[in-house]
Amino acid sequence: MNNEEWCPGIKEEVYEGALGEAWEMLNNKDLRTVAERSGATLRDRRLYLPTFGRECIIDPVCRSITMGGKEVKQLGAILVLHYLANALNVQPSGRTVPYRQLPGGNLHYLSFRSRVTEVIGSMFRENPKLLLGAVKLLGAKKREFGITSVTIPVFPMLPVTVILWSGEDKVRGSANLLFDDTASQIMSTEDLAAVGSFVVTQLLKVKAHMLKDIRSVNTL
Repeated sequence: MNNEEWCPGIKEEVYEGALGEAWEMLNNKDLRTVAERSGATLRDRRLYLPTFGRECIIDPVCRSITMGGKEVKQLGAILVLHYLANALNVQPSGRTVPYRQLPGGNLHYLSFRSRVTEVIGSMFRENPKLLLGAVKLLGAKKREFGITSVTIPVFPMLPVTVILWSGEDKVRGSANLLFDDTASQIMSTEDLAAVGSFVVTQLLKVKAHMLKDIRSVNTL
């Protein structure tokens, strides 16, 4: 996964300094405390963090982060490290808010809408049920909002809820991505925008997987 997938148009070199700072933030923390507050597990000086229904392995000694046997690149690594360094064992409340209601979110809402919610809406507009593939592939939970909705565990204390809405007359169907109202206690609003892009990347993979399964069934 490269940074173009996480946040299109932004190059990897932009994040080099930020990644080094993020590792320093984590190295200044007690790893046992970090594990307790973030929902990670500490084994042999490595942190094992549930991420999208899978396991992300963080090795502070080697400064490596892997998921599914592949290295998580710079922007993704920064988000993982920021989550770990800032987690306060704040349990999700279950109350959701849109991005624009996060602190300062209204200033960046148009960018978030174009990079995240509009992309999700166009991705599933023709077949909203494909979103339910996130239940199996991303460890999501089916919800009862809109025409189709799921809550996805990005990190243990950081779920997001994706909702698809039907269109009416000449108005196209749309989507929204909501954060738990505790999210701003864990990560900055800027980081949460990047989390939205990360969710988009994962949902693209869900859609591709579901379409592949459908084609396989149709060829039997």
